[in-house]
Amino acid sequence: MLTGLVLALTFALGGHLATASRLADATPTPGGATGGEHGHRLPADGATIRIVSPEDGATLSGRSITVKVETANFTLGNGNHWHVYVDGNERGMSQGNSDTQVVSDLEPGEHEIEAVLSNSEHQELDAADHIIVHLEAEGEGSAGSHSEAEARGEEIIPASRSDSLLIVGAIVAGVVIVSGAGILFGRRK
Repeated sequence: MLTGLVLALTFALGGHLATASRLADATPTPGGATGGEHGHRLPADGATIRIVSPEDGATLSGRSITVKVETANFTLGNGNHWHVYVDGNERGMSQGNSDTQVVSDLEPGEHEIEAVLSNSEHQELDAADHIIVHLEAEGEGSAGSHSEAEARGEEIIPASRSDSLLIVGAIVAGVVIVSGAGILFGRRK
């Protein structure tokens, strides 16, 4: 049983170690961010992405930003999606054909927001757009929150929580598999 738990942990953490390795090897691209954890960016073949909200140079308040994009020559859905980066760090990816993402837990100050197209094989394309926004501390301006996304019925999951859920899920799966195997082998004796 202990061996199975160790295997489950190795599997769960192995993906994160491989991701860290790919990040170290990433190549810078126009707009300031690197190819990220998805490797080198591929030619977009005419596909484009543009951040339509918030506006470049906008001053926002709160700790969240709702990023909305539009694409051309690229249909979102069926595996095609987009990633959002904040200050060069990936902070989320769209689900299905969504053109909106909420980035949470941001500190006050200036932030570079970048949107990058990604194909169904999860490879990023060299189609990207970036803007600079300034976040005010809460209380300096109007209250900022997840209210727009919540009004649309979207669940807001910070990137760090989704990684934690993946690790916990892998551990639970490993324990269940090992426990099941132990029960089967125990009955044979």
